Amino acid sequence: QRWGRWEQAHARVFPVRMREGRRQVLLARRLTESGKTIYDGFGGTVEPGESVDEYASRKLEEECRLRGVMRHRAHIVVQSDYQTRARQHILFAQVPSDAAEKPAADSEWFDIMSLPYQCMSADLPVWLPYVLEVDSEDLVARGYFEFLNSRLVTAFMLPPELRRGALPPAVERKVCDAIADKGSSFDVVFEGGRGEFSVALRWAWAALGAYWDVNKTYVVREKSTADTSNRLRDKRRVEKKWRLREFGDPSAKLIDRNGSPMIIGYQAILYGDHGPYFEVLESQVCWEAFPVHLLKGPGRTHHEHYSADGNLKLYEQFHTVADQPNPPSGRFSAANQRREGYADYRTGCFYFPIDEFFESGGRIQPGSGA
Repeated sequence: QRWGRWEQAHARVFPVRMREGRRQVLLARRLTESGKTIYDGFGGTVEPGESVDEYASRKLEEECRLRGVMRHRAHIVVQSDYQTRARQHILFAQVPSDAAEKPAADSEWFDIMSLPYQCMSADLPVWLPYVLEVDSEDLVARGYFEFLNSRLVTAFMLPPELRRGALPPAVERKVCDAIADKGSSFDVVFEGGRGEFSVALRWAWAALGAYWDVNKTYVVREKSTADTSNRLRDKRRVEKKWRLREFGDPSAKLIDRNGSPMIIGYQAILYGDHGPYFEVLESQVCWEAFPVHLLKGPGRTHHEHYSADGNLKLYEQFHTVADQPNPPSGRFSAANQRREGYADYRTGCFYFPIDEFFESGGRIQPGSGA
């Protein structure tokens, strides 16, 4: 994913009124350099030292001579030509039903069922109907839009279940604080099920203008990844001590020291320069065994999931390490200066360290495995 530099936050205000039982929106009318008429909300770049609400209220009064009750309805990120990114705060201002017909010189009231979407920026027809249709106090829609040469190439909106309030308040606070501290390189720890982790992941990434889109189609490995002396050493140890098949075993049941299943079946054993790992799919993980999660931002390479006692770690890969020729330090690490990266971790796969599993008291259930 290519990221542009962040610009100062933007705010767009849409005055809304009820007139004769019909809900109406006031739009600003502008001319482009080519002479085309376009419609949008009111506002622009938030001034330094001014809050979004302060800026929105000021622009509403300056441009429309109106006052209203502000409600945040959407937070979207717009990226242009991979050069700039802007967080845009979309606010509705509920104004009196008798608001002037022409509060601004270049403005026009429209019934919400007859908005001129054909004369709007390409992102508005994606998110504006949604926030107009769903009239909920807790709704803050989130989305990401990418333009290339003035053409919309990516449009993504979080589904309704991920609106504000979808996360437990304590988790939401932790995620927001982590994002504010480290941006796209954030990490945050919390407990919960796999479903709760998935919601937090999509919610947090959308707040950064990213979206979770990982290829989970598994391609069977056709050749061994043990191709250097350190990897061959690890392969001999793994096969001699635990008799594990390199190219997978769908019947192998990995049981923890208390007899509870952790993983059922594995696709392959990955030999890399950071040691040997089981390569597994999401469907093969017994998520009750991994209740603690380290959620990371899109600037990182993987998420981490921990056993209840914190002794075992499952890696969830969302970027490769193709740009890292050598591994981090570790007991099995070897610096081989590999141009393709120190291990062939695949996006969408999960990796579980073999030695740590057995040393913690884990075992392969009798009657399965090799």
